Amino acid sequence: MHKFNPANKHLLDDQRRGELLPAYQILEKALIKEGETIADVGCGTGYFSFPAADLVGPKGKVYALDISYEILETLEKKMEVRDEKNVIPLVSGENDFKLPEESVDLVFLSLIFHEAENKDDFLAEIRRVLKPEGRVFILEWSESAEIGPDSEEKLTSEEAKKFLLKAGFKLHSEPEVNENFYALLAYQA
Repeated sequence: MHKFNPANKHLLDDQRRGELLPAYQILEKALIKEGETIADVGCGTGYFSFPAADLVGPKGKVYALDISYEILETLEKKMEVRDEKNVIPLVSGENDFKLPEESVDLVFLSLIFHEAENKDDFLAEIRRVLKPEGRVFILEWSESAEIGPDSEEKLTSEEAKKFLLKAGFKLHSEPEVNENFYALLAYQA
């Protein structure tokens, strides 16, 4: 399965991305509350991590996880400029988030679920780090999107739902995004 190339990290902050995926509007759909702990898995350069940190406030925290140290270096430079205190960057493995069990309220996945080599193991790791009432938010490319990965790499919402249900999650909602993306919000069952 194709993984995002860190050499293209400049695309993660592209203006078009902001138009297609307004970060605060997307994060609202994940039902983030002040004081929560969030794991932004596959955080990239922090496109969603920093707005999420604003939403959880000074009593909350955002673990910014990525498998690429090179990408996290860019995030860390942004943290210095922003004087960001509640974003914690972590180099993680795909199925090893380097977080304690039951430590986060929300696992946020933006355009990375389709990249997971073994989705069952990936979801098992998500369940491990989620608190008992925790939730997972999946944002993915829609099948009909003319942007994003090739169609054979995309994961339909129906396929994603099947993986979630098989892993023991209960679908809460399918928040509307736009014609290029779909979202799923699920809780631990």
